[in-house]
Amino acid sequence: MSLGLGLGLGLTRNNDADTALVRALLARSYLYGRDGSETCTRATQKTCPFTGNLLANNIPCKGFISSASGILLPAVYVGSQFQNLFLNDSAPVTQNITVSTGTYTIRPRAGSGYTVTTSAGTATGTGFGAVAIGSSQTMTITVGGTVVVTIAGSPVGAKITFVAGPIPGPYIPTAGSAVTHNTELVSWTPPGTPTNAEITLLEVPYLWETAANTAPPHVSAHRHFEPTIGSFGPSRSSTDTWDTVSVAAPLVSNGKIRHVSFIYTGANVSIYQNGVLVSGPTANTKVPSGDFRIGQAPALNRGFDGTISLFLTQGGLTQAERSAIARLFANRQITWAA
Repeated sequence: MSLGLGLGLGLTRNNDADTALVRALLARSYLYGRDGSETCTRATQKTCPFTGNLLANNIPCKGFISSASGILLPAVYVGSQFQNLFLNDSAPVTQNITVSTGTYTIRPRAGSGYTVTTSAGTATGTGFGAVAIGSSQTMTITVGGTVVVTIAGSPVGAKITFVAGPIPGPYIPTAGSAVTHNTELVSWTPPGTPTNAEITLLEVPYLWETAANTAPPHVSAHRHFEPTIGSFGPSRSSTDTWDTVSVAAPLVSNGKIRHVSFIYTGANVSIYQNGVLVSGPTANTKVPSGDFRIGQAPALNRGFDGTISLFLTQGGLTQAERSAIARLFANRQITWAA
């Protein structure tokens, strides 16, 4: 009894100390969503996973992530382009979907009273079969043609997406034709230029299937100032990206927060992951300035799918501050509404 109480008090004291340290750090940093200005460019509507609401063109999907002690940080969802090929998804009926060679993912996201089964029509491939509501199924198509999606039962509250690629993406409602939600570009202009600074990111990839151990399709392509897949970098031109430094890609989502710090000293760069140095210091003379792209590498035009919170600290952080951030935020579970 006394041992348990002692451990609990010790954890509380550590938590309180970490919280005080991080709050003081945030007070002297430039925080996305609080300081500076931002723009969002997206040519279509988009479903916001924070709320499940459909947003108009150029409106960012904004929310918060929280620490173990209740610190709230503004966050933004950024996502790649997805097209839902399943028609009338809220009133689903059996249909043939035309596919090309590659991978496709179907996800019955919600509802009850119905079952979903995929099978080869004129297409050839693997991965077909029954898929449970709330789960995803990825099919590999070796010869293009049609895939038959069979709906049985009496659907209530259905939401179904059928998209190209190995991840299901956010929900996209459809009627009588396929609907595309475009990639967005969110740019942030902090009040100060990071000449000797540390940029801290807290990120969560969105709906990458842990059971299938499916890595995001852009992992191998991205060598952009990391969170391994280019979730952050300067937007002036492709020649100004920090693509000479990267973190090895882990990366399969378990819906948990990951902490990444990028340190620029004027001559070198270093990267920390969850409070631990994983790269550098490496010589780099590219000076970041102006606005910063969140979620897209300009040289590669590839997107990050997930939520990102970030702040910029002139002069950098102490190792105690990095460790406190990692203890409070890293591996915290995120629950999505859509």
